[in-house]
Amino acid sequence: MRITPHSEVLPPTPPPDFDLDEWLDTIDEIERREPSSLALIHFGVFDDVARHLDELRRQLRAWVALDGVDEQEFAERVGAGLDESYDRAMPLWQSYAGLRRYWEQRGS
Repeated sequence: MRITPHSEVLPPTPPPDFDLDEWLDTIDEIERREPSSLALIHFGVFDDVARHLDELRRQLRAWVALDGVDEQEFAERVGAGLDESYDRAMPLWQSYAGLRRYWEQRGS
């Protein structure tokens, strides 16, 4: 998710099922196809494909690495410096819930 005019890219990770490996495979497949732009549902068209996908991949890994934090700490870390429009469009508690389920399924 990315909201114009901002440049931050956030990965939607809502429950019930988030799978890091599937996400990374999908990003790899998008890159393989070499698109000239990305049309994000509800959020616009972006031409900086490589930067967007690199940030998405980096954010996914960073969020998964937060295993063990509670919802409040997750929201504070992830939401620091973000425009409030991001939390309105994709509430961080939902992303945390999807990640928590992912961590629990993997026994983390």
